Amino acid sequence: MFERREDIRYFLSRLALQVRAGRIEVHAYSIMQTHYHLLLRSPGGFLSEAMRRIQNSYVRRFNRIRRRDGSLARGRFYSRMVDSDEYLHALVRYIDGNAVRAGLAAEPSGYEFGSARHYLSRLRPPWLRVDWVLGQARALTGGTLDDVSAYCRAYDAGKAEQAAALVEVVESRMASMQREGEPDPLFQAALGGDHSWMSWKARLADGISLGVPVCGIGTLRRVLSANTHQSGVWMVEDNRRTWKGVEIAFVGWARRLCGHSEQQIALLLECSKDRIRYLNQVHLRLMRTDENYASRAMEVGRAAVTAAWSRPELKECGTPAAE
Repeated sequence: MFERREDIRYFLSRLALQVRAGRIEVHAYSIMQTHYHLLLRSPGGFLSEAMRRIQNSYVRRFNRIRRRDGSLARGRFYSRMVDSDEYLHALVRYIDGNAVRAGLAAEPSGYEFGSARHYLSRLRPPWLRVDWVLGQARALTGGTLDDVSAYCRAYDAGKAEQAAALVEVVESRMASMQREGEPDPLFQAALGGDHSWMSWKARLADGISLGVPVCGIGTLRRVLSANTHQSGVWMVEDNRRTWKGVEIAFVGWARRLCGHSEQQIALLLECSKDRIRYLNQVHLRLMRTDENYASRAMEVGRAAVTAAWSRPELKECGTPAAE
């Protein structure tokens, strides 16, 4: 989608034009070669109009310079509502990490076409709205640091496993068919160990909207593996049958915490949808009737949510990037 530096610069100029027109605010961005990520707000509800103008203008120039015609993108831009401060914080970290994951820079501040560079250099384009992102950074770091240091510490991607868990939950949410996320209190309840939240999630039956994912399937697998290694093999009884607790918990939480359908879980485990439905019902029964199972399953669930949403330890900053 972007073949030259001039292409990206022109795209950003169209973005800035829509900011000046009052249709959108830009809080974070990363422009890659094949796609882009934008964290936008449209106070007047003009997001679609702004994006239509940006993309149409860009494609016309792209085609004119290369003497081609037709569409450039596969379809309409893809957007998701951002409904909590927790998710906003995760998205800034996710957007900043795109260039690093693609091998285009060693650090977010080293990538020319990402907003992290501007936040960490203090030389910021007037169309980049920095108040919310920096306000949250200062709040997270105690409000005693300058903008650059606060941003560096607050939006660090963390260790490799933390960064992978973050990418997984954000991309799972973007792919989810559900349109509403979990309110902040539910995140805090899960991270704080509130059993009522986990029990509520466990008792949702198929056919009821489960909401968007709060952790990724890979994160859930890693947590289950670590739990088995730490606490030993997990066997449970249900209807005179003995089951592997890890298998039952995987199905139950893949459904409720990862937002997977029965069909998706069946494909993952290479078994029938009927088996997944049955294992799902076993999970529900055990959550209601087996205190030992419920306790360990909720321990796993909390650990999976925490892995996806906890922030890295605040680190000391290096030298800010130069413009």
